[in-house]
This record gives sequence, C-alpha cells and structure tokens, in this order.
Amino acid sequence: MHPFSKSVQIPDPIKTLPESHRNRITHALELMACQAVGSEAFRGQVETIIKPDQSPVTVADLLHQAQFQQLLKNNFPGDALISEEPRELQEQVIDTAARASRQFYGLELEPELYTPPDKAQLTWIMDPIDGTKGYLAGRYYAIALACFDGIEPFFATMAVPASPPGSGDFSMNGSLGFAVKGMGAWMGRVEQGKSVTFHRLNTLHAEKPGRLRLTMSLEHAGGLDVILNETLGAYDLIKMDSQAKYLAIAAGDLDVYLRRCRKDGSPDLTWDHLPGALIAREAGCHVTHFSGKEIQFRVDSAVHFEGGIACCRPDVDIQLDNLVENAFS
Repeated sequence: MHPFSKSVQIPDPIKTLPESHRNRITHALELMACQAVGSEAFRGQVETIIKPDQSPVTVADLLHQAQFQQLLKNNFPGDALISEEPRELQEQVIDTAARASRQFYGLELEPELYTPPDKAQLTWIMDPIDGTKGYLAGRYYAIALACFDGIEPFFATMAVPASPPGSGDFSMNGSLGFAVKGMGAWMGRVEQGKSVTFHRLNTLHAEKPGRLRLTMSLEHAGGLDVILNETLGAYDLIKMDSQAKYLAIAAGDLDVYLRRCRKDGSPDLTWDHLPGALIAREAGCHVTHFSGKEIQFRVDSAVHFEGGIACCRPDVDIQLDNLVENAFS
C-alpha cells in the first residue's frame, strides 16, 4: 500500500478512467499531498546549493525528485521521466535528503537512486520545486508534475503549499490542483493529518471581475509591465514566483497571466508551464501564444512561445496584438 493512500479523496469522474491511468493519478496526488505538507515543515531548515548557472537548488528540490523516482521504481518502472535536477546533485545530498524525508515527510527514501528511462509510452515531466527563490524567501512556490500518454499530455497536478504574508484570501493558498485532459480540473486544500477533498474548478461560471487582476513573474517580467501600461488601461498587478500563477487564474483568484519570451532567444522549460497550463485550460481558461494560437506541448524539456504565453479567464477580453508587436522591443 502507498504510505499516503488515505491522503486524497479521488473525485468520482476519475474513478471511471482505465485502471492504469487511475492508479498513476492516485499515486501522484498522494505523493504531492505529502510533499506539500513536508516542504512547508522543512522550509525553515532546508540547505541550499548554488548550481553552475548560479541558480539556487535546495535539498527539498532534490528530495522531491528522488521521492518521485522511487514512486516510479516501485509502481510504474516502465514510465519515463524528464525532470530538472541532475543525478550528481541528488547523490551529493542523498544522506541529508533521506533524513529529511523521514523527519518531515514520513517517507523512507531508499539509499540507491533510481534512474527512470527517458523515453516510454507514458512520460512524466516534473519540477520538484518551481520558484526555489520564492521557497527560500517565504513567498509562493509550486511542486509541479504532468504526464504524457504518447505525445499528448493527459494529466497534470500542482501543489501551492504556501500562504505568504500579504497574499490575501486567495483560494489557491495551501492547495493541491490537478486536471485530466478532456475531463476537467479540481482543487482541494492540503492540511496536515487531513484528507484532501477536491472541488471542480470552472472559470466559465465564475463571477466576472471588475478591475482587471493581472499577474506576471516576479523574477522575469522583462519590462512587460511597461508595455502593458500603454495598452491595457487600468489594472491591478500582482507579481509572484512560480507557475502558481496558472492555478490562481484557474481558481478565479486572478484574471490574466502574461509572460514574454526570454530576451536571449532561449526556449522556456516545459516543466515550468505544462502542469499549470493544463490545469488552467481544463478549468476553462484560454492558454495561448501571444499570437493567439493554442500552445501544443511536446514530450521535450523545451517549449518555444511566439512572443510569449498568455493565460486568461474566458470572460476577459484582452488584445494581444500590441504585445506581439512589442514583445522583443
């Protein structure tokens, strides 16, 4: 039995899926609920490593990935995994990670790291902590996971464990969201010692906002806010870390998320967008390139946006033409 088998209550529609998909969804959600609680308990004591690109990674990042690799080994050894953190860093902190896993997550971590294949019919893509700087600074972060069946993403889940000071009464605070392609999206609150009960997300039925509530990256806004001042009119801007922004749109906490392409021309990373984008799309949101075309995610670590990515509630009318024209100005 999975050690967290009573931590989530699977919505009835998911129970109609084929057993192979249903089992994967159940195991993933159970582990994500555990990681959401554990990452908050571990947050004040976590160790940090600086990677060669000067970005931070924590023992929690490396531990979450190892926990999921172990889940695949024990339950779905034929599944592939594309993830952010390199094995050599995981090996460097394996003893510390094992102690933290036992103390904060209640999960025994096996001493030998499992390396899943990189190609299979079912391929997972993971960001073990998206928004590591936010995690370290007491702001928003996300734990994000998605699964492809063949070339199509069929399932995504994301935990947003934090409720940062000044974040208001966002319904996504301390929550776990997930979506199944063609079936919808759900979200539930994660609390230690309690089972997660999910409710359906549907922005089509949400109250239409008054003043536009816009979000963009805290670290990578790239001057987009200056362009928006000339094109949008009055709006409230909330900058935050991680792809938690997608869940904020899907939950009705915010209305629009915009992100420009990287100025150096390099692609974005699939694990930074796919989990949140699928949840938002299944909740009824539009998720498109700045050009207006729907984004097709591939089984790859890289994703290329045309101008940028826009995630909007369906009742928000935002013209992206000027953004496309000015995206690289």
